[in-house]
Amino acid sequence: LPKVTVVVLNWNNYGDTKRCIESLKKASYLNLEIVVVDNASKDESGKRLSHEHPELRFIINPSNLGFAKGCNAGMRIALQDPECAYILLLNNDCVVTPAFLEPAIAMAEANPRIGLVGGKMLLSPELRTIWYAGGHINLWRGRAVVWGQGEVDDGRYDSPGEVGFVTGALMLIRREVTKRVGLLPEEYFFGQEEYDYSVNVRRHGYVLFYVPEFVVYHYCGSSRKLSDCDMAFIYLGYRQKMILQQKYLSRIQFAAWR
Repeated sequence: LPKVTVVVLNWNNYGDTKRCIESLKKASYLNLEIVVVDNASKDESGKRLSHEHPELRFIINPSNLGFAKGCNAGMRIALQDPECAYILLLNNDCVVTPAFLEPAIAMAEANPRIGLVGGKMLLSPELRTIWYAGGHINLWRGRAVVWGQGEVDDGRYDSPGEVGFVTGALMLIRREVTKRVGLLPEEYFFGQEEYDYSVNVRRHGYVLFYVPEFVVYHYCGSSRKLSDCDMAFIYLGYRQKMILQQKYLSRIQFAAWR
């Protein structure tokens, strides 16, 4: 089996990260390594988790680097291992199903044109509400259109296929992509980097693919803990949207949009 390194980013969230790690350790995929990156948690959750799981690899960042830079620290460690064939970015507020990874790897191995793989993300086993089941990027509006979000998982999103973006909460990255495209764009602090990366990977000729059997439960929002009325959240949202627009719209389009 090709080796997969999972990168989990922690920030002041001991409970969710612990639950995520424990679910990963129950995964049936046999060639799996876990790297936990701590973004200078003030509650010392990173140190606590490293003491509880000495068999895992931990990176303790000196400051809160944000999502992209934090994940990239873990990705660089993963890529030092020549046997690492795939990197899986997984939000720390996710719980994986035991056989979640095998379908995603099988699809990627069957088609070398696939650069990123995303899966079906549900809010919980009880609710069966979809958080992500594929989607595409609307560059003019600077946002993602997520298919099935908020809908009950009733089988309508059970067909694999090409998508326009893969969420950073569950993103399987082929090693070759990191060589040709690079790591996550670090000009974003939190949000929009996954949109940028998806667009960039596609422009390099790769296919982005959705695999419905690649299932995780996403207890979303735990690491951010910001409401839509929080001024920091609003500021970051518009700042990062402008970065994305300026990169991928023409000068005239960007001037009109701004």
